[in-house]
Amino acid sequence: MDFILENPNEFGISKEKIRGIQKEVYEDLLKIKWLIMKRGWCRVALGEYSSIHGTGLKKIHKVAKILSMERPAWIQRLRQLDICEINEKNLLDDGIVLKSFDNRYDIDIWIKSSSPEYENIGKRRTDIGKTMARFR
Repeated sequence: MDFILENPNEFGISKEKIRGIQKEVYEDLLKIKWLIMKRGWCRVALGEYSSIHGTGLKKIHKVAKILSMERPAWIQRLRQLDICEINEKNLLDDGIVLKSFDNRYDIDIWIKSSSPEYENIGKRRTDIGKTMARFR
């Protein structure tokens, strides 16, 4: 967050907008994050249990594709991926979890697909197939 406050022009917002937001410290940070996310940026937490927060499913899908190309080791370590959509109303709640992929096989299918839709991914398997997909 400090980097954003020092270099707001790199994220497409002005120092005047940041100065115009002055109430409480926590709310200020959330509003600044919201300004940045409206400009197309996404918040990403990488690790075994990762999440991508963004303002639209297409943007989130694009970020996941870019991360898979630039950080292939991240995909190999991944166990769970949460896709969260954020808008002004649910900003304090950290967004709405649209989909939680619990195995790498489904994550790979979603990332490699041309469409950001996720409804049919992982539904065609039997219980045995779902269990085996977790161990791939």
